[in-house]
Amino acid sequence: MRGARATVASIASITLALIGCSSARSDEVARWRCPEDWVELDRGGCAPALVACAPSSPSRQGARCANVDVSRARSGAAPTASITRAADDRWVGPWSTSAAPSSTWVPPSAMELAAPWSPTAGVTSCPMGWSGDAELGCEPPAIDACAAGRYPSVGRCVPTVECAAIERVAVPDGATVRYVTAAGSDDGDGSLARPYATVRRALEGAPSGVWLVLGEGSYAAAVTADRAINIAGVCAERVRLTGDSAAPVVSASASATVVLRGVTLTGRDERGVVVASGGASVRMEDSVIDGGVGYGLYASGASTSVTVVRSAVRAMRARADGLRGRSVHGVAGARVTVDASHIGDGTNVGVAVEGRGATGTVTDTVIERVRAAPAQEQGFAVSGDEGATLSVERSVLREIRGIAVYTRGGTVNVRRSLIARIDQPAPGQEGCAVYVNAAGRVVVEESTLRSMDASAALVRDVGSSFALRTSVLREVGAALTERESLAIVAGNSTVELDRVRASDIDFGLLGAFDSTVSARGLRLLRVGRRSPIVDSSAAIFSNHSELSVSDVVAESHRGMFAILTDVDRDVSFERARIRFADASSEASFGALSAESVSATLRVRDVVIERCPSVACVLLSSGAVELESVWMRDFARGQEPAPGALVVGEASVTARGFVVDGIDGPAITVFPRGRLTLEGSRVSVVGTRRTTAITAGSEATLEARSLTVTGATNASVGLLGASAVIEDLRSDSAMGEAPVGVRAARAGSLVLRRAVINGAATFGVVGIEGANVDASDVLIDLARAQRTSWAVAALDGSTVALDRVVVQGASTALTSVGAGSTLRGRDVFVDSLVALEGESNAAVIAQLSGRIALDRVSVTRAAGAAYATLSDTAMESSLALADAYAGDLALGRVSSSRPEERSNVGLFVRSSSAVRCERCTLRGSSYGFMVRRGALSIVDGAISESLDAAGLLDSDTPPPSLTRVGMHGNARNEVLSGALPDVSFALPSDVP
Repeated sequence: MRGARATVASIASITLALIGCSSARSDEVARWRCPEDWVELDRGGCAPALVACAPSSPSRQGARCANVDVSRARSGAAPTASITRAADDRWVGPWSTSAAPSSTWVPPSAMELAAPWSPTAGVTSCPMGWSGDAELGCEPPAIDACAAGRYPSVGRCVPTVECAAIERVAVPDGATVRYVTAAGSDDGDGSLARPYATVRRALEGAPSGVWLVLGEGSYAAAVTADRAINIAGVCAERVRLTGDSAAPVVSASASATVVLRGVTLTGRDERGVVVASGGASVRMEDSVIDGGVGYGLYASGASTSVTVVRSAVRAMRARADGLRGRSVHGVAGARVTVDASHIGDGTNVGVAVEGRGATGTVTDTVIERVRAAPAQEQGFAVSGDEGATLSVERSVLREIRGIAVYTRGGTVNVRRSLIARIDQPAPGQEGCAVYVNAAGRVVVEESTLRSMDASAALVRDVGSSFALRTSVLREVGAALTERESLAIVAGNSTVELDRVRASDIDFGLLGAFDSTVSARGLRLLRVGRRSPIVDSSAAIFSNHSELSVSDVVAESHRGMFAILTDVDRDVSFERARIRFADASSEASFGALSAESVSATLRVRDVVIERCPSVACVLLSSGAVELESVWMRDFARGQEPAPGALVVGEASVTARGFVVDGIDGPAITVFPRGRLTLEGSRVSVVGTRRTTAITAGSEATLEARSLTVTGATNASVGLLGASAVIEDLRSDSAMGEAPVGVRAARAGSLVLRRAVINGAATFGVVGIEGANVDASDVLIDLARAQRTSWAVAALDGSTVALDRVVVQGASTALTSVGAGSTLRGRDVFVDSLVALEGESNAAVIAQLSGRIALDRVSVTRAAGAAYATLSDTAMESSLALADAYAGDLALGRVSSSRPEERSNVGLFVRSSSAVRCERCTLRGSSYGFMVRRGALSIVDGAISESLDAAGLLDSDTPPPSLTRVGMHGNARNEVLSGALPDVSFALPSDVP
């Protein structure tokens, strides 16, 4: 042993001689100088001015900091003192306090959604006498069973004229009156005393304006009017006019005026029961048309009109040529008016107007039990075709086998009405509340549409349009059948939805194909099926359509998507709240999907709750803009795990994007996808292994002002993707091997201004050939409670660091594996943890890994400050410039000599090489240890070592020490001999 010490003493003497130092300590101190931009410490040694002279540095009182400008690393260099130690002994980055991410930081744009917008949808007020509210819609007053011969209208039974004696039938004063009774005689004079027996005889020679008053009975009639004629019966129940097979019951022409009151008409001629043309007008009051062929009332020509008041038209049959039986029909400029009446009971078409200039008005009327004619596809309650205009108000259209409101090139306006119980005439045939084609237009306002067998509205052909405003839509599709139904289908047309409440919709509210859709003020309840089917169910589906949706609340959504868009037309979706019905739904996708080629999808101010899917927002292609989108209230533990945002090949910009409490992957970017996040936050909860944000091969991720908390695998994981992340706060949770930010598979990461803390195993790691460039980063892994690496370059990856602070990890920086390189400048390592039963080192190059650091400081570390660990086959290297190591704690090691102190400044082992320029090694057991490695120190200082300046293995060649000062060590010499059993190898499970 004495010989060994003599050998070491010789080595030390030779080495000191080479660097020009005498054996006298006074000369040694006098000749040695600190590196440029470093300062001397009163207790011996040097430290970077950036560290020792920082305002709150614990070393400041013992440092010679007079006239030191800590804002510059070297004379003429750019300011680098942007990382400083705060009063609470934490490090602060170069960002201002107001701009830095913090534990309470929330994007301001997302905060605006704390109180989700809620629309007022539905009927604001019901028609007088109707009941209901905005939740369920309005209903007409209940009608008691009508007596025989009476028919339900809105709020009454019609006809309303009570039966009376013939002499009590009211006629105008001064009018010419001719009476007709079943017991009369055509030889009479038409007086009350001598009435006629037939209508024909009563009209012979009658002046214009004559009143025919009919007593109880049935009369054959084929009235042809070319002047003013009035026919009044004692009541419709007891007076019947029957046409023959060759003519209508009543026909009027040449400006004739006909009034029918208190009669029932039955026609046999296929031309109709009552026909008006040539400017004639017919008014039917308190009367009934009970059966006929072709038309009930028919009007043709400009200035021609038919008016139906408090009357009923029923059971009109199709003609022999297949023409549907029509109750009331106006064509070619005619006008039709129906008020307080009843139409239907087997009729094929209720009220129809056709041709430019034709108009119709339906008020306070019930049209019901309209049926398809034999060999016909549908029945129609009301119809406006080919330029005609029809208005329906305060009316009921129900029990329609076919279509309630139909237009082919016309205009129909429906207001304050009820459309209910619409059935398909046969499988595959249209059955809906509204059908629009051939550039027609339908507007429905303040109305209720409910109980549709298949669809509520079909809108087809270029120029066609449908508007549903301030209305309620209920029970479409599955409530009645097993068929799949979109409530509204638009093709090559325009649809407007404004303040609509829709509930219990089978497949979806709206499907738009090559159309333009505006939807605002929607309240949706139970829309869509609970489980997925062959096609994607959606509340609103858009294909090749321009879509604008705003002010929406969707409660208990049951479908696969709330909004589904596809291909090359712009979509806008604003101010919405979507809440799914059942978080355990089998639906595989969620609230929003976009599959477009050249379109732009804009989504703003949207809250999505209880989304059950693996892709709550699925963006397959095209350009997408998301702003102030919140996702929250995710169910935990469900399978498959919910996902918030999936980006396919789309280009997505998300501002104020918040995922709150998801138990699964929050954001996934597939290959060739592009995602830009600005001012966003992701919160992960649950115990499953979760990467909060994942970007795949060839994907691009850009993030600014991003907060990620709770990830148990990685906050951000790149698999071959490229990413630029600025202003990041990452706080991971306990998991198998959580990571702050990971780049793998030749991916690239640029990280600027980041705070990474929590329970992560790795703070920032490059794996499998990745490239990482990180600057202005604070990493604090004090909660890791395991072996942890703040920054790692593994498996051929390259990591570059600039202005980085590390706290709390067991290893600050490591490079492992052939081709792995870690470079850094202005790196500060402080307060590393010591794990029981493990050796700890601040900086490790292992298994051919390479590390090069410029201006690096290690303080209060456990174990070694800088270490290279290799074997004879794998050479590692560590190059340091302006390095400092001080206040090193005792490492906890497995040793046959437990009293041996094993904390060192530099540890070199097994064919590895360390070069350290301008180094200060202070306060360790040994300044350096070398076991068969190569060590070179230039312009350095070793001080306050508890044992000796250095320790060499007996087989190790002497290190190269050039201008190295040794001060205040227990022994200012290098010892040689057996080292304690110390291993700084990383655990075998490091990836």
